[in-house]
Amino acid sequence: MNELQIEITDWERAGIDTPEHLSTTGRLRLQAAGVNLTEHEDIFSRTIRKDVLVSAYPLAFWLASNWWRLLYEPLPLTDPPSIDWRMAHEMPAVNHGFIWPAVQMFSNGPSVELKASACGVGTSQSVRYLNGLAGSAFLPRTLAEKSIEKFINTTLARLVAEDLHATDLATLWKEVRDEAEDTETKSYRIIEACLGYDPDEAPSGLVQQFLHLRDHAGIETLEEIAPLMHSNASSDDQNDSDNYRLLISSLEKRGVVGRPKLPALPSIARLRYFASPWKQAVDAAKNIRSFLQARDDKFSTSTLCELLGVDESTLAISSSISSLQLSLGVRLPDGQVSFYLRHTRPAAMRFELARLIADYVLASGSTSGWLACNELKTWRQQYQRAFAAELLCPADKLKDFLERKAASQWRCKFVDDDTIQEIAERYEVSDFTVRRVLYNNKMIPRSNAMLEEV
Repeated sequence: MNELQIEITDWERAGIDTPEHLSTTGRLRLQAAGVNLTEHEDIFSRTIRKDVLVSAYPLAFWLASNWWRLLYEPLPLTDPPSIDWRMAHEMPAVNHGFIWPAVQMFSNGPSVELKASACGVGTSQSVRYLNGLAGSAFLPRTLAEKSIEKFINTTLARLVAEDLHATDLATLWKEVRDEAEDTETKSYRIIEACLGYDPDEAPSGLVQQFLHLRDHAGIETLEEIAPLMHSNASSDDQNDSDNYRLLISSLEKRGVVGRPKLPALPSIARLRYFASPWKQAVDAAKNIRSFLQARDDKFSTSTLCELLGVDESTLAISSSISSLQLSLGVRLPDGQVSFYLRHTRPAAMRFELARLIADYVLASGSTSGWLACNELKTWRQQYQRAFAAELLCPADKLKDFLERKAASQWRCKFVDDDTIQEIAERYEVSDFTVRRVLYNNKMIPRSNAMLEEV
């Protein structure tokens, strides 16, 4: 169930606080994807409750303050995320003396992704939350907006009922709603959030420069590019502007020009952006292999180039924007695409070409908007990686290979490095790609997968 419910089930005055906080104290219930995230054990009373006693005011104020970042800023490249990012995206940052569920909320393409974990058994806090999400919950952005808006409006209505009108929350929320209704201001706020800034904190010139690219790159692609300009809290304004200038100067050089020739594939199902991308990407890659009758194990580099409409001999002279960890497909006025590749090593370049094919598939043959590949963990980038892995290193081929090599003894057991290397050389992919495909298809255990790429 793609839903988010934030509600106060009962208002209760409790404790000593400001009028705004005291008047909006009540029982909070938070549910996502059918899971009650506020179900908890009250350590003092030794009871299990479905809702938790908090003040709605600080939560509503936090949601309003971080409205644009919650809805449009993705998970950053830095792991763990910076303190600044966590303060804008993790519910415990609401604080005000209350214990909040460990919920993380951030943008992921056209959806908002939620992660949540239960409290540890050994916690010394008075509230121990019992439920988390098994994986991520993908919510349509419009649905997340409505749920958050409803909670804020409910809190404001309670304040009015308590004769508290001119509150900071009321002023802030009016500003947010006015910005959301103005097209240009909304676009400004979206880019600002993608860059990792709070409202009015980003360099105005940098935001305007990105807005100038909007009609060419498409707002969806800018959402994939902008976070790379400001990937951590230590980056200052000058560094962000320098990154933008590096991007533009790279695009002034000639890329590898081609006209993609991907077949129309009616068998590829309509994409479901609010479900995990991996199976959908694998199915699309299988359909392309089937359509092209790619019965041989290896998907050749010449076939990759043919699908993108580029001359294989020009790959070696491609302009690079590798310092930004980004590759692009920039659409030209004549309908061709200029590709800017990040990698030069054959295996990495093949994977990159396959990812660009995946992004073209995602665009459904659209003639507008750029293609973009990077290392972010957005839905779009995860789709590309899963698609490329299956296209170049299909799971069923690996299974057949391992069964021929060692009967059934390999299943869910250790696969030695020599075998991994043999497979990687056979398909011209990295060792990491082989391990990832084997692990994702339950052919090797996690201990054998080495999931962190080096």
